Amino acid sequence: MIGNALPGSRRTFSDLCLDRAALAASMLVSRLAAVRRKTVAGIACAPGRLVGGDAERARQLYLGRFDLAGTTVDIGGSCPFRIQAPNDAWAMALHGFAWLGDLEAAGGALAKAQARGLIRDWIGLGGKTPKVAWKPAVVARRLVAWLAHAPFFADGATPEFRRMFARSLARHVIRLAEIAHRAEDGVPRLQTATAFALGTFCTTGLERYRTRAADFLAGELNRQILADGGHVSRNPQALVAILSELVPLRDVFLARDIPPVPELLSAIDRMVPMIKMLLHGDGGLAHFNGTGPIETATVAAVLKHCDYGARPTMMARASGYARMEHGGSMVLVDCGRADLVGHAKASHAGCLSFEFSHLKHRLVVNCGACVDGPEEWQEAARFTAAHSTLTIADAPSASPYRRRLLAAARAGGFCGPDTVEASRTTGDEGTLVAARHDGYAGRYGLVHGRELFLAAGGDDLRGVDTLTPVGTGPVADHTFAIRFHLHPAVRASASKDGRSILLLLPDKSGWTFVARHAAVALEESVYFDGGRMPRRTMQIVLTGRAGRIRAVNWAFKKLAGKPRAEPAGDQAVPELPLEGGGLN
Repeated sequence: MIGNALPGSRRTFSDLCLDRAALAASMLVSRLAAVRRKTVAGIACAPGRLVGGDAERARQLYLGRFDLAGTTVDIGGSCPFRIQAPNDAWAMALHGFAWLGDLEAAGGALAKAQARGLIRDWIGLGGKTPKVAWKPAVVARRLVAWLAHAPFFADGATPEFRRMFARSLARHVIRLAEIAHRAEDGVPRLQTATAFALGTFCTTGLERYRTRAADFLAGELNRQILADGGHVSRNPQALVAILSELVPLRDVFLARDIPPVPELLSAIDRMVPMIKMLLHGDGGLAHFNGTGPIETATVAAVLKHCDYGARPTMMARASGYARMEHGGSMVLVDCGRADLVGHAKASHAGCLSFEFSHLKHRLVVNCGACVDGPEEWQEAARFTAAHSTLTIADAPSASPYRRRLLAAARAGGFCGPDTVEASRTTGDEGTLVAARHDGYAGRYGLVHGRELFLAAGGDDLRGVDTLTPVGTGPVADHTFAIRFHLHPAVRASASKDGRSILLLLPDKSGWTFVARHAAVALEESVYFDGGRMPRRTMQIVLTGRAGRIRAVNWAFKKLAGKPRAEPAGDQAVPELPLEGGGLN
């Protein structure tokens, strides 16, 4: 300490170093502030939007009704940015400015003036904007919306508005350069990286940030997009959300004759077959791992801009999905683990669940995700019982992460099972997917196995669910249930002897369901398709006791001609024609 003291002073050399570091930090902040004040961004190329807005929603905005994130607020003649937001989701949507697309859909001088007025009001808030408006994902959303719709609302704008807008646009890009890495992991961070890149490559005057933006985007694409094109969250809807941002960025590179980020093109090429893998015949996504309601038009619009005839992936091992398709019938199988803690908020315990559709009609579904509804429904939708698979003692097949253990993430979710094995085999007779998981091995000493066979004609789906003891000791006599949640458009009726179920589709075609070695029942179920509360539907439930039954066979078979009023009670359940499935 004596040797470190400065002559004639009690301060040490370390103190002086700290002072210099503080001074340097202060000077850096001052320089950044000066950059924000002086930098003006010009728009060289506006990114396109793959999905258009809604003119009717624009009319509601003109009347002062802001319907955002499932909540409608009537602001009357007030400034929407100065009122108390009903919740964070509504505030994030408001400050994200995606609703500019609705005003552009309406078109006309009035819509342009309203868009400019609202942007002017927002910029005029200055330092009074709420904290939620400066979350990285919200800044990214707002930047993309401003860039995409600038040709619309800037038409007829005054020079004063153009200068104000250009300065604010530059501040947004510079802000993302500072905070993009702090965005919530997963889709929000990848969308933030894409927005940062758009902000630097669509504009002039911000070229110095391009290398940083390109590197950040490449790193997130490498980290989040799996080898088979799936997203690390295993949420099919995440792929559509990400592609809807990546494709406009790719088009900006092409329009400006700038070499694209290589990882960008590679990711798009991998993701398209993966999305097509998870589509039903109606053009909509399967409800796996947090996929909520999404319009088929949105999926079609995204694929239209990046699909060059790629065929659907049939077995995605990294993502944990398998697809069978014959004769207009599609079976989509979840044969992967629930996601890790980083994405626990949306993870579902639906291992070995499947969805089944014929042509444009869904028969067997999972309950889906409750996005904006009550918390109890959101939690219930994640459990194994909300999926078309087997449960033991109504317990989830994955380990739950409780909120008290994830206080930082502020989310509950699932992780596991530890091991999931799956294979897919195709022959002349059809396709077999065989899988098993150990999610119940630790608690109940049983491994759940499932084999699904879709006949080549697409009119015969057969399955067998097995429970195999882990050790040599006795198996506890726990109850099990195998659930087949039906789409609300399917009408179901049970035979008088209770051995089979008749299913009628909207096109008047009929299917019959039969099972062996388990009791068959029709029970109530729910289906989430966009409302805050679920729709009523039905489910087929097979029940038994694990200590007495080791295998349950079942089958869906399409009926020829006009179906009977009720199914016959003597339907036989055929054995699986392809044995083994590669899992012994």
